[in-house]
Amino acid sequence: MTRLTVAAAAAAALVLLGGAAHADTSDDVLDSEITAEMIAASTIDLDPAASTVEAEQTVEENEHRTVRLTSDLLFAFDSADLTDAASAAIADLADEIPDGAAVAVDGHTDSIGDDAYNDDLSQRRADAVADVLRDARPDVQLTVTGHGESELLVQEGKGDQSVNRRVEISYDTAS
Repeated sequence: MTRLTVAAAAAAALVLLGGAAHADTSDDVLDSEITAEMIAASTIDLDPAASTVEAEQTVEENEHRTVRLTSDLLFAFDSADLTDAASAAIADLADEIPDGAAVAVDGHTDSIGDDAYNDDLSQRRADAVADVLRDARPDVQLTVTGHGESELLVQEGKGDQSVNRRVEISYDTAS
């Protein structure tokens, strides 16, 4: 279990509410100190498994596979440099690709920023993933494309935008 302390939020709420959140609080709540009891009462337990974003999602349709890689876990913000762990995970995925397969690597961004910047960032991220695949599997034929924000899975303001930041690896599974 991971412990998350939200004492600052609880203290801010007490200040904003003037102590109305607690029946025994007097008017001098603004002058009171944060106590160990307040901190303990504002600490919650989180289950990491319930709050973890999946690094990849595989979609299979007929004999075609698309592996969606979550960009937020592959790259730092505003970066196209893969972490060592991300490179190793992509190299492991390459083992599943049939010999000599035609593989599409498609980079995508969310709608934050302008179109030209997002097109460039998505291309650089797709290129980074393709470089790892090329090193791991020189026998595959790669097509690498950056789509920027042109193919959003979730429209802006309609939900979690992180799913839009992704790199997809697609290929036919039949050999």
